[in-house]
Amino acid sequence: MPLGPFLEMLMSSTLCQTRVDAFEDGSEGAYGYETVAFAPNVIRVLNVRPRTFMDKAGTHPVGVESKAVILAARQHSLVTCWFAYPGQESFPMWRVYGRDRVCVAVVTTVGNLRAIFSDEPGAVVGSVVYEQLPKEIADIHTLFFHKRNEYAEEREVRSVNVLAAAARDRYVQKALTAAQLDGLLTEIVSGPGMRETMSDALLQTVQSRFSALGLSFDPERLKKTSLDRDLLT
Repeated sequence: MPLGPFLEMLMSSTLCQTRVDAFEDGSEGAYGYETVAFAPNVIRVLNVRPRTFMDKAGTHPVGVESKAVILAARQHSLVTCWFAYPGQESFPMWRVYGRDRVCVAVVTTVGNLRAIFSDEPGAVVGSVVYEQLPKEIADIHTLFFHKRNEYAEEREVRSVNVLAAAARDRYVQKALTAAQLDGLLTEIVSGPGMRETMSDALLQTVQSRFSALGLSFDPERLKKTSLDRDLLT
């Protein structure tokens, strides 16, 4: 992430969740949507009205349009997105999500992420699968753990927090305790090309914030990206 959002996370002790309809990807929750059906409990949670039609026997409810359900589900669902580290860094991930040279990567564990959301009954943490939606959707979370094959290189793990009512804001901050922030920032990796002076300033800022929270931050937890190795100047 760019350094600005990281500093916001650090100084406010929050984790930013994004309402799904704020993502640029218009296929979120909709990969193969024209072939799916929704269980009645999904429709009740989202409060989407079934449309009706008339036949000779009278008025009968028909399945809710998939598009309407998905659009409603996007407003009920908050997501954080992570990259499942396969043992080496990804240059495309730095380029797409770091955006510039003043950026960092946060390293954590699935266990730490689940602990953060343990008080949220609608939150699930898991891996994204890169295939079409199943034919029947019995859980809103299912919509947002399926993505197009074209995104498979992201190896995404995400938290999906489904709310009982639509989220009012596009971005919702999840408050973190000092222990949760400590666990979330298992390691910090400085982005490609970050100047030594900037890296030193970053370390001092993190240590100062941790000290204010009654914590300590070992300098060994701040790593340099592997992309900065073996450079000839």
